[in-house]
Amino acid sequence: NVIYCFDFLDQNKEAIVFLNNYINKNPYSEIAWHQLGRQHYQLKEFENAYRAFDYASLIDEKFIGAHLEKAKSLEKMKQYTDAIDSYKITLGLDDPTAYAYLRIGKCYQKLNQMDDALDYYLKAVHEDPLLDKAWIAITNYYCKQDNFEKALFYLDKALSIDSENKVK
Repeated sequence: NVIYCFDFLDQNKEAIVFLNNYINKNPYSEIAWHQLGRQHYQLKEFENAYRAFDYASLIDEKFIGAHLEKAKSLEKMKQYTDAIDSYKITLGLDDPTAYAYLRIGKCYQKLNQMDDALDYYLKAVHEDPLLDKAWIAITNYYCKQDNFEKALFYLDKALSIDSENKVK
């Protein structure tokens, strides 16, 4: 609860000091490590965030939030293959989420593995048909393939969810 006060006051650095002191006394608190990672992430200190999330996931291997945040940090550090591995861990810990599928697809796209990216975008819309970002990712895939008929089909899907959506 103390960390939420720091967050409310936008005092990330102070929260980091508090959490480091707390962790010195309670080194196996996965929640404290996770919160420390969140503070570093907000400061765009992605390597420090990754390390904190990694500790949290080592302490509690089933801590889905730690694995998810770890993957997001790896993605920010452009370590896409490792990010995919972390996102995939989350798929095995609980019911798969469309968000995790979408992020895996985005990582594959960054690795220029477009067919793998499409597979995960399709899994994302299967899991959550209202996830317009996944429909747009599929649209972009087909645009890059010069398959404009399919691109238009998937664009219509995205626009039926959010008619204000601006396609990039």
